[in-house]
Amino acid sequence: MSDPTFVLLHSPLLGPASWAPVREELDLLGFRAVAPRMEERLGSSGGVTAWRAYADAAAEAITDLGTDEVVLVPHSGAGPLVAAVADMSIAQVRAIVFVDAALPNHGWSRLDEMAAHDPGFARGIRADLEGGARFPAWTSDELAPLVPDSDRREAMLAEVQPRGLDFFTEPIPAPNWPPSGEDGSAARCAYLHLSSPYVHAAREAEALGWQVGRIEAGHFHGLVNPEVMASVISRLAEGA
Repeated sequence: MSDPTFVLLHSPLLGPASWAPVREELDLLGFRAVAPRMEERLGSSGGVTAWRAYADAAAEAITDLGTDEVVLVPHSGAGPLVAAVADMSIAQVRAIVFVDAALPNHGWSRLDEMAAHDPGFARGIRADLEGGARFPAWTSDELAPLVPDSDRREAMLAEVQPRGLDFFTEPIPAPNWPPSGEDGSAARCAYLHLSSPYVHAAREAEALGWQVGRIEAGHFHGLVNPEVMASVISRLAEGA
């Protein structure tokens, strides 16, 4: 069986710079890894919903690879979209390794997911968005404790995609979820938990019988210690 290509899926609020150091480390470990620049592909999506535009873009990027097998590695807000990405991919999805990401939940919006696990945060975000704000509106100073390396931090911030209310309230489908292995179990997935807001998702992954790895770190640890992140992600992919 050939070695799969790692496809590092950035949050639709971010860009590939959020994955760049981990991609480089996976390459150094001998794996083929890519972090598609999704936002350029999304720019011509017209009236297509955000989830469909992202899934289309990811599927197109996988097709462009010309590879038979992939490992999908969604971070953060890419998690709820990965079921649609896997369903649309022409390559076989050998494994999915969620990294500090929400899990797919058919028909839920992003605000639904927030409300299920942090109602107070969800109410605050909804109020801001209904008032015309866009999220996120991070500053370099705010993110400095999470991403001390200024070059990596500024590269990530340059790709931030603030979104409005429609983005956070659109329902996201999760076709054929959870994926089943040959024995009928959801054995093709694993989870890497980094930060406290995603503890619920890690617990859900454990309840599904997935392998769960944990690093006590910040949400953007791939920009802090990419060597460790690449090592753990590759091990989880092999065990999924």
